[in-house]
Amino acid sequence: MPAVRYWFRSLLGIVLAAAAVTVVAWCTWALTRVSLCTPGDETLACEVRAEGFAIAIAVSIFVVIPLASGIFAGRTKPRSSHLGLLAIGLAIVSAGGAALWSALGEAPGTSTTEAIGYGVAAPTIAIGAFFVLAGLATMASRTTGAQVRAQSNAVLAANGGDLSRSMAAVRAAKQSGGAAPRTGGSSTPKEIQLGTLAAQLSQMANAKERTGGDAIAARLRQLDDLRASGLLSVEEHARKRREVLDQI
Repeated sequence: MPAVRYWFRSLLGIVLAAAAVTVVAWCTWALTRVSLCTPGDETLACEVRAEGFAIAIAVSIFVVIPLASGIFAGRTKPRSSHLGLLAIGLAIVSAGGAALWSALGEAPGTSTTEAIGYGVAAPTIAIGAFFVLAGLATMASRTTGAQVRAQSNAVLAANGGDLSRSMAAVRAAKQSGGAAPRTGGSSTPKEIQLGTLAAQLSQMANAKERTGGDAIAARLRQLDDLRASGLLSVEEHARKRREVLDQI
């Protein structure tokens, strides 16, 4: 069942996003085509009013794409990477390409079509390409982060939650060839993941030590306060203080 759910949500999210990108591209082509319609032209682009195309574009970008992105991200728990930036970037690129095709393909050479083609479509394609690259980078970073967290949890689970044993396991893996050899001073992706995992485990161990130290210090201060208030004798204070320190 988890595999079926994973692939169902993945495909559904991708299909919805692709449909939204297609609608944006076609409606943009139709909007630029309207200016070239002639009396009696019964094509769909000339029959539907421009407001309808604008609404379809807005719904695709602000409703369908976020919905598709949420469905795609919900295929795993915790939620994985989103399609949002990537799908929006593809929609903008397709819109720019559709405007360019409509303007230059229908009546090339006129000042109006050139203004639409080069003045609007070219910047739109550039902006869309930026969103596509940003979306790909975001998805890659989230995927890498999820893999590192999964590896960290697996190492901790294998060692019974013992941070010191987990860190020793990571160091042993690196020393025994768990990471590929370096070439030209650059680290391989596996080395980077092991290094990140070791750093995370070290931070967790330091946090655990600080938390334990703070608790012991608080208990010692409480014993000192009880001794100062006369509720504990000197012998009782010394005995309980020794018991606390023996726990370190």
